[in-house]
Amino acid sequence: MTELELSIMAEGEYGGDSLRPLLDEFEARYRIHVRLRVLSYETAWQQLVKFALYGHGPDVSQVGSTWISNLVGMNALRPFTDHELAYGDMPSIFLPTIWQNSRPVWAVPWMADVRLIYYRRDWLNQAGIDAATAFDSPQSLDQTLARLRAHGVALPWAMPTERTLLTMHSIASWVWHAGGDFVRPDGKGVLFTTDETLKGLRAYFDLYPYLLSAPRPLGDPQASDLLLTGQAAVTLSGPWTWLEGVLSQDSASSPITPTTVGLALPLGIPFSGSEYLVVWESTGHPAAALQLIYFLTSHQVQVAYPRSAGLLPVRHDVLSGPPFTDDPAYQVMARALGVGRSFPLFTRWGLIEDHLVDALGQIWADILSQPDPDVGAILRGQLEPLAHRLNLSLATG
Repeated sequence: MTELELSIMAEGEYGGDSLRPLLDEFEARYRIHVRLRVLSYETAWQQLVKFALYGHGPDVSQVGSTWISNLVGMNALRPFTDHELAYGDMPSIFLPTIWQNSRPVWAVPWMADVRLIYYRRDWLNQAGIDAATAFDSPQSLDQTLARLRAHGVALPWAMPTERTLLTMHSIASWVWHAGGDFVRPDGKGVLFTTDETLKGLRAYFDLYPYLLSAPRPLGDPQASDLLLTGQAAVTLSGPWTWLEGVLSQDSASSPITPTTVGLALPLGIPFSGSEYLVVWESTGHPAAALQLIYFLTSHQVQVAYPRSAGLLPVRHDVLSGPPFTDDPAYQVMARALGVGRSFPLFTRWGLIEDHLVDALGQIWADILSQPDPDVGAILRGQLEPLAHRLNLSLATG
């Protein structure tokens, strides 16, 4: 019997346990056994680099979108031919916006992620706030948070204030709404010190007074936990907060239920990203690896697995059926995937993203360490030297 190894990324006990029965069914159908290796999101990149350098590791892997170009540059991935893609009905099976954000030659989408606003529907109602317009612009969001605070909500806003990649996913909505961006279309320079981008960044960080009563520094899980424990009114998070948090609450003892929490698109322009599947160049079983790819992107698996992993399916025939058509929360998620934007995929994006994540974490540290911070000056002080260094590197790269 042919044997493959598949690596996925998951945290805690979920992920691998829910995928194993599907892989057992795959084995029974195709006589291909799949060993499952579960990597932590925190350390997955370092392990994937080792796989690439030493040519020893899984046959198929789940990877983040911004990692693909770097792995391609290391000659570590096996490209998909047009015939192989067509055999799997690709790209027609995928939501168009998700396929457009992909590197279809080197990777295929597997699961989707979007940033969503989570809000206490009952608290907005008590404050007389119309949820339909409460989050559609930076100005309306600021007014919403101010009214919640005036109505007695101690923590209107909960967002991560420590270094985390997810700050990039959240802040992108403010940047795009202001007409800004992070990098030039040709990849030869950065744009995060332009007037438009700085305006968006300033609008995001100017919300800091609404989270001053939160613990510091605040991580991403802790920010959403403040909403799930009934302390915060509004936060941004991914679909996992709904799938693993809101839906798991005991309605008999918690104020957090699907009826008291609502979802909205942040400023109407959510970040949307995907997790991808790649076949390693080092695989000794390329045909079996492709068969596994077809299975993992099949309707059967897309219905069963992504939501158990805290993410969303990427097939349009799954997203166009229940619960994405008849449940209000899932309808918002599907709409976010349809209108969301993603980051560019090119070889140096990982370098830009890594430095920006560091800078955004330091900006939070500077803001929260001062009683009356000059947010504009802090932004310029952190971002202008970084933009200069990155522009020199990108121009000569």
